[in-house]
Amino acid sequence: MNRIVFSAGFLLFLLGSTVHGQDTSPPELQSITISPASVDVTTASATVTVTMNITDDSNGFSNGLLYFYRPDDSVMVVYSVTSGSRTGGDELDGTYEISVPIGQYAPPGTWRCEVYLADAGDGNDQRYGTGPGETAFPIPGAEQFTVVNTGVVDSDGPVVSNVAVSPDPVDTATPQVIEVSCDIADSPSGLSYGFVFFYDPDGFPVNELTTYFDGGSRVSGDANSGGYTVSVNLPTNLAPGTWTARVQGVDFIRNNSSLEMASFNVSNSPGGLAGDLSDATDATQYAWSTSGDADWSVVQGPPSWDGIDSARSGAIGNFGTSTMSVTIDGEGTLRFWWKVSSESNADYLTVAVDGNVEDVISGEQDWAQVELTLSSGGPHEVTWTYEKDGSATAGQDAGWVDLVHFQADSDNEAP
Repeated sequence: MNRIVFSAGFLLFLLGSTVHGQDTSPPELQSITISPASVDVTTASATVTVTMNITDDSNGFSNGLLYFYRPDDSVMVVYSVTSGSRTGGDELDGTYEISVPIGQYAPPGTWRCEVYLADAGDGNDQRYGTGPGETAFPIPGAEQFTVVNTGVVDSDGPVVSNVAVSPDPVDTATPQVIEVSCDIADSPSGLSYGFVFFYDPDGFPVNELTTYFDGGSRVSGDANSGGYTVSVNLPTNLAPGTWTARVQGVDFIRNNSSLEMASFNVSNSPGGLAGDLSDATDATQYAWSTSGDADWSVVQGPPSWDGIDSARSGAIGNFGTSTMSVTIDGEGTLRFWWKVSSESNADYLTVAVDGNVEDVISGEQDWAQVELTLSSGGPHEVTWTYEKDGSATAGQDAGWVDLVHFQADSDNEAP
């Protein structure tokens, strides 16, 4: 039998190769430049471009964060640095660019940035800045730039008022949708975006319910003084008791508002106050089902045609679908009411009979009645589907159905 013998030197060579193959060093910031070095926002906004050369060993640079600080050392904005920011090279040695808008009413003085970098595999990271424990920039001062503003400076955050939650109370024995409304004023820069935060009856934040909103949620006024309505999907079986919704606004200079709040009550009654889809569609003689990426649910009160309840499509992401189905046996006329609030000509609510689409609506369409003829040869499967494309979201991003009624040609309601 042949025996292979390795020398001690060769074994050490193999061991050394393994050790040296492990990436134990964090990504390195080789250089950073900010251009232009000075911007004037007295009469209009301006943009600075941050260019960085980032290197890393075998794993390669994965992601990072770029922090911008105003002259008072408050954080204005944080940007992600990813492969999408790379304009040249690769993950081992690449050039990355981030464009940062500076608003017209920004405070004058010396602004600066800090950089956080992490690699792709071994959890190596480091932060470049001027604080304790931070790595110094390759060229001290290169992380700074000057903002000139001899005009109006916006130093105050938005003012949030009149926060309200509807409906109140809400029963989450079934999924529900609530609307958080408020008024927000900010001058001179105007509201850019905001968040609705939720706290359970014990006062703990429920982060998965945090909802972002911007000008798309504005229902009146403008960015300087407007009314906003934000729709929030509530899952089933939330903790019963008094919940709190807190609204925070952020203006275009990144000044934050205080957290203004409203309370609302959550219950979980057996079976749910809203009943099931047969109640919501007012067609209790049929067996209803729901499928797709999210189930249809029952909503109480508005929006509904009868003012009592309706069926609403589930909350879905891009390329998602939410379908509600019913089987009707007989020949006759099917009537129902429906509405949609969606990205126009991109996200749709459709109705199909036996797999054939009969009608479709998109955009902002208020309640309208549809009449379909069901021919002989049943039973017929009728499906309502809300479906999304792969891009943006608009409106409440949902469809509703109410008051479903089938009239058989024999003038008798189908059993």
